[in-house]
Amino acid sequence: MPANIHATKRIKYETIFKCKVLGVRESGYYSWRKGMEKRNQKRQEERRLIKLLEKILWLIKRSMDIEKYIKLQ
Repeated sequence: MPANIHATKRIKYETIFKCKVLGVRESGYYSWRKGMEKRNQKRQEERRLIKLLEKILWLIKRSMDIEKYIKLQ
């Protein structure tokens, strides 16, 4: 068998073992994990939007500062 099949089986058995130890169903574990991936994607998108808003606010503030500077002269 190729090495990746061994790794896949090992991960599968580790998951089954963890689920038994924790007393949860395998399907529940995968559902939880899928939800976590979606939450992580959402957090990444939120961080990206925050950076974009910070940049926009910086540009607005900078343009206001330039306008004040021009009025003072």
